[in-house]
Amino acid sequence: MSTQLQKWTCATRAIKNARYLQKVAPHIMPEIEPAEGFDSVIPLQLLEQLHGPDGTNAIGADPHLAELLKDVKFPILAAGATDPLFKGTLFFLHISFTIQDQNNAVVSISDQDINVAVDYAVRASPPISKYAAQYGPNSVDVSLNIIPYNVMLATARYNDAQLRAWVNDAASRLTTGSGACIVVLNPRGVVNAQGDPANGVGGYHDMANVPYIFLNVAGQNLTLADEGFLYAGNLSHEIAEMVVDPLANFVNPEVCDPCGPNCTSTFLDYFDDSGNYIATSQAFPPSFPYHFYINGIIKPEYGSCPTFHDKSQADQDFACNYGPIVHTDVAPAAVGVGNNIYFFAKSLDGRIFYNWARDFRVGRR
Repeated sequence: MSTQLQKWTCATRAIKNARYLQKVAPHIMPEIEPAEGFDSVIPLQLLEQLHGPDGTNAIGADPHLAELLKDVKFPILAAGATDPLFKGTLFFLHISFTIQDQNNAVVSISDQDINVAVDYAVRASPPISKYAAQYGPNSVDVSLNIIPYNVMLATARYNDAQLRAWVNDAASRLTTGSGACIVVLNPRGVVNAQGDPANGVGGYHDMANVPYIFLNVAGQNLTLADEGFLYAGNLSHEIAEMVVDPLANFVNPEVCDPCGPNCTSTFLDYFDDSGNYIATSQAFPPSFPYHFYINGIIKPEYGSCPTFHDKSQADQDFACNYGPIVHTDVAPAAVGVGNNIYFFAKSLDGRIFYNWARDFRVGRR
């Protein structure tokens, strides 16, 4: 397993917990985000556990924090979606950061790399949307019109409050009306205090006036196959979770965290150059050729991250190791044709879906 694959985590749950504390316990988490981020008040690793059983144990190690939080009750997480899923378009915001204390050096993702990321999103969005259909109707388009945006910073550091302002400003200039999500790729050399890579944060999604995605890019010269795990795993993770949970509240679930990297070793779904599903694997790189991959998405019946890591490997495989689900009018059944096998099932809202698997002799499917 690549150490790079294990390094990055999603900070969305930590941010949700912090925002909940801002509402119910502003004496603990100030209503105005601290300049150095929420984890300057409560460490990120603890923030992301506060809503679950592990949080109770972790809080107990800090008597002062335990006293402050003793009356705070977090909402119970649901496995299924109640709020509507995302139906709209991803817009990539290409930020050029001018850093004043670095002689006004300009730091940004290269034009080539952001175009690769957009091309990747175009290819990854269809299977993501099919997986997300287990949770409800959705649609994901990707705009090919990258939005240039210039920011002046005193130092090479900013926080999420500033990012939200930039997102709102960019969104206000769009002519698409509702249904936009802003995607921000953060270059090396500039740090979002709320998504500091030194804390292992690969990215997160949240809600400003529109949904937005923040992503740390871990290198340059990006490729669709992303052999170095520099961006694709985290970008697909955040797109999928944003699609199911565009409001980023406590209602809809985080659908990638249980399948990795937050809760277990990451399951990756691999596809060929035509977008056909090949296999799902926790091995990286895999033992077979592929064109691109996306972060695994958990089946709704398997619940959320705090309890998923306690499940057996067999249960984790069943929950995360499967192909995209496609709408069909055929009744529930299973049929094998040659090296292909089709599993038909009914979704939570009564729709019929099928999974397709093909024997490439690459291991368990």
